[in-house]
Amino acid sequence: MNHTAEPWEWEEHCFNSPPWEGKLEREHAAAREIERNQDRIAAGHRLALELECLLMDTKDLPTVSKWWDSGMEALDAWQKLFPYNGPRLGD
Repeated sequence: MNHTAEPWEWEEHCFNSPPWEGKLEREHAAAREIERNQDRIAAGHRLALELECLLMDTKDLPTVSKWWDSGMEALDAWQKLFPYNGPRLGD
């Protein structure tokens, strides 16, 4: 057995590349996916806030849009998934 080469190049190990090869690329891909998910969540929070403002602005109109109840349900579902613990108006 000639072990002058690197361990992953030894014939008895049958490695084609070092075991850590590709790990950095996978970590970068995972970090990019986390960042994209954070961006998606931030956009969702903004949409929820915009929807809440729109719904509160129209709640006292004599004819409330047919979408008001549906919008309130969607906003409630979002708030249950992502509870907001920051400051609110009036705090």
